[in-house]
Amino acid sequence: KFDILPRHIRYWASHLHYITGVAIEIILVTLLAFLGLACQDLYCVQLKNKQRFPLALYLLLLSRSGSGKSTIFRLLKDPFAQQEREFEDTYRAELKAYERKNILWEAEFEVLNRLYKKTLSKGEDTTETGKALEEYIGRKPDKPVRKIIITTNPTSEALAKAIGLEYQNKALFNDEATAVYKGSVFNNPALLNTYWCGDKITIDRASSESFVIENYVFSCFLMMQPQPYNNTSRQKRVNIRET
Repeated sequence: KFDILPRHIRYWASHLHYITGVAIEIILVTLLAFLGLACQDLYCVQLKNKQRFPLALYLLLLSRSGSGKSTIFRLLKDPFAQQEREFEDTYRAELKAYERKNILWEAEFEVLNRLYKKTLSKGEDTTETGKALEEYIGRKPDKPVRKIIITTNPTSEALAKAIGLEYQNKALFNDEATAVYKGSVFNNPALLNTYWCGDKITIDRASSESFVIENYVFSCFLMMQPQPYNNTSRQKRVNIRET
């Protein structure tokens, strides 16, 4: 079956096997996960019935300790880590510029706001002062978004916030994923299914303001040893598969 894969995939897999000694099967799954992540925000998949879905892969790899799964994971993750470091450098520069602009904006806003309140308290016509204040509010600087693609061990609530309120090209990737698999994210597989579809979601929380998740793409790749998965209750495994 290896021979039916595209030539460049066979070449990369064979080369990675040569330099790492990791089994081809592990390499192929890991390579597929990171190739999908590299282009998930650029393409979508159209089925024969014309339905379109995000190019978002959900993969779970079970492999014993010492099989080299972390070796190949870290090797293929490195370009993404480098990109995230570049994103962080850009974010820090943009944040400094934003903070300077925001200081100036707030100073002028206070002047216009006081002028509007003064005009209002005197019972005078506030048309001009109100219009000036409204226009200035519309020019408030936008705070830059920190671009973090890969998250490793979030809670269900933290993952929702990361997708909905932060950079919306997101992935849950972990090469030691037992804690993730046992955590709150996989206790709600229906929400994971919604993330895969890219559907619009409203997240309601009693302790914080509600928010909407839309215009995002999310993928998931977990590596773990077989035992924790095999020890999972049969019902939980059925729920994850059926969802």
